[in-house]
Amino acid sequence: MGDQHEAINPGLGMRVCLAGIRKRFSTAPQMSTEEFYSMWIKANNRDTLEAENVLLLDVRKREEYEVSKISGAVWINAGCSLEENMTVVNDLIKQNSNTTGAENLIVVAYCSLGYRSSQLIGQLEVKKMQMLGPNFETVKFHNLEGSIFKWANENKPLVLPDNTTSTSFVHPFNSLWGKLLREGIHKRS
Repeated sequence: MGDQHEAINPGLGMRVCLAGIRKRFSTAPQMSTEEFYSMWIKANNRDTLEAENVLLLDVRKREEYEVSKISGAVWINAGCSLEENMTVVNDLIKQNSNTTGAENLIVVAYCSLGYRSSQLIGQLEVKKMQMLGPNFETVKFHNLEGSIFKWANENKPLVLPDNTTSTSFVHPFNSLWGKLLREGIHKRS
C-alpha cells in the first residue's frame, strides 16, 4: 500500500461542490491539498510553517476549530465583517513579514469545504494593494481547495487547537455537508 497521506479520489458530491465553489469564487486562487501538503510537510520537518513563509488561516466558526485544525493554522472569526477580517489578516501578514514587506509570503485559508475561505481569499486578493500597500505586492493568497474536509478525507494530519495533540476528527459543519466526510471522522464540539 502507498503513503498513508496519498490523495484519495473525491466522490461525486465533493467534485460537484468544488466545481461550484471555483465557479462562484473565480477570483480566489486555489491551491490543491497535495501542493499544500508538500509545503506543510517540509515546514513541519523544520517545526514551523513560517519557515516556508506561509501563513495558514482557519476561517471556520470557533466550535469547528475546537474539534481540529491543520497544524500551524491561525483561527480568524468567520463571523466578522470583511473589514474586520482584512484588519486581522493585515496584522497577521505584517507579523509574519519583515519591515520592508512580505517577500513571497503565501497566505492559505481553509474552512470546511472552501466556500467561506474562497469568499475571504477572493475579497482579499481584490483588495490586496489597498489593504497592504506596495511593499506587500508579492503576497499571494490561496484557498485550500476542498479545505479541511478534503484534507481529512485524504488522511492528512490534524491536531487539536493546542497544535500538538493529534486527532482524526473534523467538525461536520452540519448534517448535510458532513456527508462529504469519510465515515467515522465526524465530531461536534
